[in-house]
Amino acid sequence: MKTRMKIGPISLRGHLILAPMSGITDTCFRSLCKRAGAALVYSEMLSAEAILRNNPYTRYLLKCSAEERPVAMQIFGSCPERMAAGALKLEAEGADLIDLNLGCPARRIVREGSGSALMENPQKTEKIIRAVVRAVRIPVTVKLRVHPHLILIGKICENEGISAVALHARTREQGFRGLPDLPVLRQLKRTLSLPVIGNGGVRDALSLKRMKEETGCDGIMIGRAAVQDPGIFKRLNHFLARGVVLPPSSIEQRLSFFRLYVKKILEEFSYRNPLPRLRRVSSSLFHDFPGAKDWRIRMNSVKDLDELLRILKEKTYVPVT
Repeated sequence: MKTRMKIGPISLRGHLILAPMSGITDTCFRSLCKRAGAALVYSEMLSAEAILRNNPYTRYLLKCSAEERPVAMQIFGSCPERMAAGALKLEAEGADLIDLNLGCPARRIVREGSGSALMENPQKTEKIIRAVVRAVRIPVTVKLRVHPHLILIGKICENEGISAVALHARTREQGFRGLPDLPVLRQLKRTLSLPVIGNGGVRDALSLKRMKEETGCDGIMIGRAAVQDPGIFKRLNHFLARGVVLPPSSIEQRLSFFRLYVKKILEEFSYRNPLPRLRRVSSSLFHDFPGAKDWRIRMNSVKDLDELLRILKEKTYVPVT
C-alpha cells in the first residue's frame, strides 16, 4: 500500500480504519482505537432526523476529542433535503468528513428506506448524494453493500464528487456473516478512480493480506475484530510496515484497555446508564479466553457501576470458576 492515503484534502497516516458500529464507536472507543493506531475513525450511524431535532442521546454521539481526528460522522436517512441539512449541522459541529450510510442491513433502517435499502433506488441515492455534497465543504464518503446496483451507484458517487467509498463486501442478506465477496470489491476498485476502502472479514494479518492483494483496495476498514481486540490496529500496522506478525493482545492488555474505556465512559457518558455499553464491549474483548462465558455472566449480572468498578480493581482477569 502507498505510504499515505488521501480522502479529499485529508491525508491519513496509515490505511487502517475503524468501522462505524452502532452502540460501540462513540468518542470514548474511537479515541482509544486512534491511540492504538487507527488512521481514521467513524462515528456510530446518526439519524438525520435526530440530528436536526437535537436529540439528547444523538448530541452525546456527536462528541469528539482532538486525539480522534480526523473523525468521520456517519449519517443515515432517506430524504435528500433532510440529509443535506443534517450533514451541514455535522460540519458545524466539527466533523472532518461526512459518511453516507448505504450499507446498514437492520430491518428498522431498511423499512424506512434508509441504509442498504437505498442500494435498491439509484435515482433517489443520486439525489441524496448530490444534495449532501453540495451542502458541505468537507469531504463526503459513502458506505456501500454488495448489490446488483453497486457499480452503478459507485459511478454516481464518482460523478457527484464523493471523495471515497467503503464497501462492506457482503450482501444485505448476509448481514455480518459469511465470507466477503472480494471479486466484487476488486471490480469496484478497478472501475472507480476515487479511493476504495475494503470492509468485511479482516481479523488478522492473513485476511488483511488477502483483501489487499486480491482487490488492490486503498484502505482496510475493521469492525468487530477491533472490538474483540483494539490492539489489532497496532499489530496490522506492524505487519504492513515490516511483514512481521505479532501475537494477539494478552488478557492483561485487553483488561488494561477495558479499564481505560470505563474511565473514559465515566467521564463522558452522562446521558444514559452506561452499563449496557460497557457489557457489550466487555463481552467482545474477552470472548476468546478460558472462562470467557463465566466472565460474561459476571459482567451481565453487575447491578451498578460501583460493583463493576470493584471487579476492575482486581489485578487480573478473574473468571467465576
